[in-house]
Amino acid sequence: MSEKKNAESVMKPQCDENYADGGVGVGAQFDIDSQSVRSSGINVEVINNSGDEEKTVGDKPIPEAVPVVGPPPNGGLQAYLAVLGGFFALFNSWGLINTFGAFETYYQEDLLSHEDPSTIAWIGSIQGYFVVAAAIVFGRMVDAGYIQSLLYVGTFLLTFGMMMTSISSEFYQIFLAQGVVVGIGCCCMFVVSVSVVASYFSTRRAFFVGIVASGVSLMVVNDGVREIITRLAG
Repeated sequence: MSEKKNAESVMKPQCDENYADGGVGVGAQFDIDSQSVRSSGINVEVINNSGDEEKTVGDKPIPEAVPVVGPPPNGGLQAYLAVLGGFFALFNSWGLINTFGAFETYYQEDLLSHEDPSTIAWIGSIQGYFVVAAAIVFGRMVDAGYIQSLLYVGTFLLTFGMMMTSISSEFYQIFLAQGVVVGIGCCCMFVVSVSVVASYFSTRRAFFVGIVASGVSLMVVNDGVREIITRLAG
């Protein structure tokens, strides 16, 4: 009887509260020599921690540490700054996409007046396409943790695309610069903004994501672009 009690005390793991369910938790820590024991119907092989050998449950190794991710903060300075940053990111990305009408008018009347209006419309169409379609790739990159990288890439592509648009004079040049490059850059900023803000909130997530999305609808971008084009063209 005493040997049985000693065996039970030896095989009992030291678990966190998250794993104290009567079974063998992933975060359990064992301090015994190599042996095979049976606990709750599971064959557990425990290896001495002093060497490089690993603990196993059956044929599968037990991870040494499991990172614990707490619940969303639902507030705080960092969360509200993320909302503010997301608002301005969409203001400068989707807001710019919505101003294509001002660009199209200028292209039809001046720069690309020799092109058919339906051909010019392809610039805005492909721009909007990349903002949505490229999220298939960039969304997966956000899940993998490349958030800052995507934000840097998006900022660069958006700026570079508009710079190249300003010195373009042919349809294919504007199509590549404003349609493709700006479209991909805007998608990077759009995906990052929505994903990051949503991760900070659980109870009021829709409200704060709505604040971020409202940056798209500010007409000051459209009015500003129209005024700039009018002055530069005049």
